[in-house]
Amino acid sequence: MCNEENETKKLFLRQYQASRRREKEIAEELDALEAAYLPKSPNIDGMPHGGNGADLATFAARYDELYAKLKKQQEHSINVYRHIIDAIEEMETGEDAKTLLRYRYILGKTWEEIAVIMHYTYRHTTRLHGAALQKLGTVKCP
Repeated sequence: MCNEENETKKLFLRQYQASRRREKEIAEELDALEAAYLPKSPNIDGMPHGGNGADLATFAARYDELYAKLKKQQEHSINVYRHIIDAIEEMETGEDAKTLLRYRYILGKTWEEIAVIMHYTYRHTTRLHGAALQKLGTVKCP
């Protein structure tokens, strides 16, 4: 098997963790955006209060634009990691290979942790990883 093909597959699988992190970051950004900019309950104390001078329509347009942009980025991240999960699940191989890929790329476990969890030697774990990569989709080498 072409070493470049394996590296390409590893890069593909490594996108999962980065996409999950980005999706969570965006969710936090959206929460912060809503907390900071959505209208708060009015202060009804009978005393006159001045406005902040901001144009509400301009603010609303900017808020909507930013919110839509963040939601689109979040959706992209979700699609990336769903695609990776689907690629692993659709592999025509035994469950051990799928489990190993899930532990490594979905859960971010080290090779040592995976070997212990799966009751394999470190060497067998890495061999199984190589076999699993061969079964994972087709990636053309240049």
